[in-house]
Amino acid sequence: MSIGRAPRPTSGQGAPDRETAARDRARILITGGALVALFALAIVACTAVFAADAWMPRALGIASGTLLAAAGIRALVTNGTSRRSGAIISTLVGVMLGTAIWATPIVLSGRLRVWLELPGALLQQVSLELTVGAAPVRPSPELGDLICTAVLIVAAIVTLLFALRAFLLSGILVAILLLATPLVTTRGIDSLTLALAGLLLAVVVWAATPTLRWSGLVAAGVAVAVAAGAVALAPPTRDRVWNSANLTAPVGSNTPDVSLALADDLRERSNTPAFSFVADDRAPLRFTLATVSDFSGGRWQPQDALTDDRLDVGEARDPAQVPPQLAESDADDDAVTVRITIDGLVSEWLPLPQSTSVVGTARAESFETEQWLWLDEAAASRSDRSATQRGDAYVARYTPLDRFPVSPRPDGGRNAANALPLPPATSEPRYTDPAAAPDEVQQYLELPGEVPQSIRDTAERLRSNAGTDDRLVIAETVERWFRSGEFAYDESAPVAPGTDADDPYAIMETFLDSRSGFCVHYASTFGVLARELGVPTRVAVGYAARAESSEQTTVRGRDLHAWPEVYVSDEGWVPFEPTPGGAGFRADTGEDVAATPGTEDAQEEGGEATPDAQPTPEETDEPAEEETAAPEDDDAATAASSATDGSPWAAWSAAVLGALLLVLLAPAGARQVIGAVRRARMRGVRGPAAAAWHEFRARARDLGAGHPHRMNDTARPRARTPEAWVEHLVASGALIDRSAIDAAWSLAAAVTAERYGTGGTDTDTSSALPQQCATATTELTRTSTRAHRIRAALAPISLVRRREDRPPTP
Repeated sequence: MSIGRAPRPTSGQGAPDRETAARDRARILITGGALVALFALAIVACTAVFAADAWMPRALGIASGTLLAAAGIRALVTNGTSRRSGAIISTLVGVMLGTAIWATPIVLSGRLRVWLELPGALLQQVSLELTVGAAPVRPSPELGDLICTAVLIVAAIVTLLFALRAFLLSGILVAILLLATPLVTTRGIDSLTLALAGLLLAVVVWAATPTLRWSGLVAAGVAVAVAAGAVALAPPTRDRVWNSANLTAPVGSNTPDVSLALADDLRERSNTPAFSFVADDRAPLRFTLATVSDFSGGRWQPQDALTDDRLDVGEARDPAQVPPQLAESDADDDAVTVRITIDGLVSEWLPLPQSTSVVGTARAESFETEQWLWLDEAAASRSDRSATQRGDAYVARYTPLDRFPVSPRPDGGRNAANALPLPPATSEPRYTDPAAAPDEVQQYLELPGEVPQSIRDTAERLRSNAGTDDRLVIAETVERWFRSGEFAYDESAPVAPGTDADDPYAIMETFLDSRSGFCVHYASTFGVLARELGVPTRVAVGYAARAESSEQTTVRGRDLHAWPEVYVSDEGWVPFEPTPGGAGFRADTGEDVAATPGTEDAQEEGGEATPDAQPTPEETDEPAEEETAAPEDDDAATAASSATDGSPWAAWSAAVLGALLLVLLAPAGARQVIGAVRRARMRGVRGPAAAAWHEFRARARDLGAGHPHRMNDTARPRARTPEAWVEHLVASGALIDRSAIDAAWSLAAAVTAERYGTGGTDTDTSSALPQQCATATTELTRTSTRAHRIRAALAPISLVRRREDRPPTP
């Protein structure tokens, strides 16, 4: 069977179509790459809201996989396919790949079953996590699932717009994601991010133009630069914080160490209102969030166990007992009330005045007391399913400290700063043998591990200066020593452990040596010194404030504080204030920092409480060489520990490897999709012969069939007709089997008839095309080398069209 060669197209027929198609493919690929880069920029910018974790490489994989797959498919199906069909195919392929990347971690981790069985519980958990967390929130795996779901949805919408060639609209939609950071935090968009986003948007605008010219890119860049300048010159808006007015407490389910969280919050010195209160007395108040009794492991963990019967705060309890006991009535002649309104504090722990016995609602249906449960060991409350919100109002009944009967004492019943009145000296002795103490008190006497000798010596000197075994006198002696002027208030003092992260005494030893720190150092060191002397203590974390009048008093973030408490039988926990500055000192005295007295004044007022053998830093000789090197070594070890602890390098390495694997497999995946589309078209009514011939030719190109190294006489086909190509493949040895040669000739005849005939492809010929194509391509695979087969699978060259691949225009 011989069919004549098809006529070559004139320059006015095929060339414009080829140029248009090439330009379309370039626009699609350029825009796809710019959108992927813009999406990655937006995801990285979101780390100011959600800390970089496992969700980040997963989100990058979803966005890049979806868009790159869609761009590749859309560029390949620009010809012979309608705009709508090409958009649907490319969108489906991209979304399917993105969904696979999204679903794989959920399925492998087993969270899919939990999401299907308990979706409500997980959503409530995530809601609480978002409500309580402060930016940047470190997402849980469940919150990471929701973040990646949102990324998948946005990527699917952008992919559809991109596939429909709404390039500019898709770029704007991705750029809007950059606004997430300034909308919910005080952090704006940095200049580098803004410049890169502007450049990428300029590329998208340029690619959206009908003609790709450098002048269009310059014009787009100028437009974006003008817009960026307008944003930069715009007047600053009010500061925004997480969830519009988020001031998180340093205690919560996502807080691994209360002391570190408290230190970070204190250094922020936030002026944001936390809550306000109305009290009858003009007196200092301590609003407790949580209490800490365990100093082991070098970390502060709050007492968070609820009562066995899950008592809510509407049930009255006696806070003077250890643990607090259920009271028969909430009637107490000495108790007073304080009305508290939440302004901006978001916390799982309810701020309550020290020694609160019962909580009620301030107005009808304004506060659900049943959601707030008493802790088993403290007069504090937390919720396992809710958090404080703006507008919450409640009334707390408590026994103020100044209502305790105060007996005459040498210093008038007050501490060295003449601030907090103390209960009377009840001659309640210290526990010289902690093992003999009552069971309920022993946990407040426990000291982990071996107490350093320096701390033990300091405690013994303080007990000697107290001159008695009365626990309150001993506690007051320790307090007066810290407030004597020998110590300074410094919020920049370190709170992280040194080389031994599990040593709870390392920071205390450094503090006693430098005599400089803030409430975290004073409260914890007070607690350890008192316990060493047999005095039951704990540390409370909350807010310190003073009611200046009967009108509303606002408590702000800078009023965060930690203070020690000493247990007195039948009276409860008595707060002490060893810190010579900060919120506690400010609430007690109205001053920010204690004035440092001279040496003589210090000896007259508090010198008797100062250990004789404890020299000040100024009195010590120059330290030995090895002693000066130790802090530097500790700092280096701490920095190294911080650099390696929780490092995201493993996640980033996995992300990079996953991206490389995706890039390597993307051509093979695209080739399989194109082959499937062509095989489907072989059974259709629109160009089945052309689809079969294109698949045959593509397979030949992928395998290197007809390459000059296989031929002895001619390096190219004699013409660009299908028949000439079959002759060429037979001559090169790519087609040897007779049935395969016949199948190839049948494909050539069918496509020629379909191109130049008037009746199209008949039914019998069309039904035989898939088998003929399979027979011919199988022979091509059999006669090729292993290297060519591997290359054809991983890097199919047919994805890049050549000019001679274009069919001649009739």
